[in-house]
Amino acid sequence: MAEESRRRRRRRRRSTSEITRNCSRAGGTRAYAPTSIHDIADDLLELVLLRIGSPSCIVRAAATCKLWRRVIADAGFLRRRGSLHALRGHYHVRQRCGRSFTFVPSPELPREAAVDLWNHVDVYLFFLPLRIRLDGNLVLNDSRGGLLAFVLRCSLSIVVCDPWTEEYKELHPHYPLGFLSLYRAAFLLDADADMSNFRLLSVNLFRFLHNGSHAVEAQVFSADNGWSLLRRAATGDLILGANKIEGLVFVGRAENWLCWSTKGNNNGVLRLDLSTGEFSSFTLPRLANIDRSLSRRNLRVVGMDAGDLRLVRIAWDDLEVLRYVRGSGACVVERRVGLTQLAGLEARRDRCWSFYETAEVAGSVHFGLWPSDEYMWIFTVNNANIKVECKQGRNHYANRVFPYQLPWPRAIKLVTTAASIGNQAKANDQPQTSEGLSQDGTRVNKRARK
Repeated sequence: MAEESRRRRRRRRRSTSEITRNCSRAGGTRAYAPTSIHDIADDLLELVLLRIGSPSCIVRAAATCKLWRRVIADAGFLRRRGSLHALRGHYHVRQRCGRSFTFVPSPELPREAAVDLWNHVDVYLFFLPLRIRLDGNLVLNDSRGGLLAFVLRCSLSIVVCDPWTEEYKELHPHYPLGFLSLYRAAFLLDADADMSNFRLLSVNLFRFLHNGSHAVEAQVFSADNGWSLLRRAATGDLILGANKIEGLVFVGRAENWLCWSTKGNNNGVLRLDLSTGEFSSFTLPRLANIDRSLSRRNLRVVGMDAGDLRLVRIAWDDLEVLRYVRGSGACVVERRVGLTQLAGLEARRDRCWSFYETAEVAGSVHFGLWPSDEYMWIFTVNNANIKVECKQGRNHYANRVFPYQLPWPRAIKLVTTAASIGNQAKANDQPQTSEGLSQDGTRVNKRARK
């Protein structure tokens, strides 16, 4: 990049000298060559582009011209910019029969890229074998970067795939003999990994058939070492009086902590510390006159604050903000507010509040709660207060929402190709083609290839 910048400066100096000589010969005043954005040195242009905050705006800037794309795609820029992912859309997990998920493109996509996304990325995973993508067989568990992780209902396998490159791996964790699986989940551990170097965490809850005891375990898969057992522990040793847990419900992730509520133990929360590989548990403050298991509808992890875990819980009409103090093992109620009063609604006994997921609040500290099918309330929880906002509409797909992102440089390859195809179509006054890009950048007709 430095050599190219020096060549450009020499060309500008030669051009300026020629204009000055021509003006002197003609007896005119001294003149300078007109300047443009391309006359800015590469290091100054890089400083300007580093100030762009949104990854989507970075993608648009890289699609502007070859110079900007070269500066942004440089390894030094990416190292200084940090991890760069462009949001392509969201996968919505469905509760209805048939396909178990629906893909919704992001409204932030450039128009050309949004139109051409379906031709470049197989978002519905038709490249997977039919036995894997049978209706309802794929259960989406996690998404990081451009990878998706699924648990299969019809077997004990886990599938990790990349819709962009149309690659997939079917993984088979090591299970003990004589067990009944009560819960299985898969989590991707690295945000910038691809199919050649990803790491996967598998968490399982077993009931052993010979004595009826329950155990929870965590295994890690890596491309270099395959499967390795991280930890296995009896549930009775983790949660007091929980020798038999009916199941686990994942309630959130905060930094290196994964948390689950326990079915059959109404106030118990199981957590896994990824930094140490240790399972542990804590007990939430008991609710008066409420005897039910907690789930994603009434318990969520908000995040970490000064090393402590923060959660929110719905107790009938109240929203409780909880803090688990690391080290002490105590979980206390920081604040309790009435949801009906906070939303400015009339109190009614038939109104039932629950956490509700949408693409707008996925992965943030905002939570949507709805008492009906027509309106949704977005609550923002922070250290100082709780804010509320009313929005009309709801998530018609229900259940969980996972963002799908393309890591750099796939995102820029998608946008620049879509833009070039759109410009060529406009010039020829023809509709856009359905060609795509292979992994090495060559165009491939996906229909013909399949």
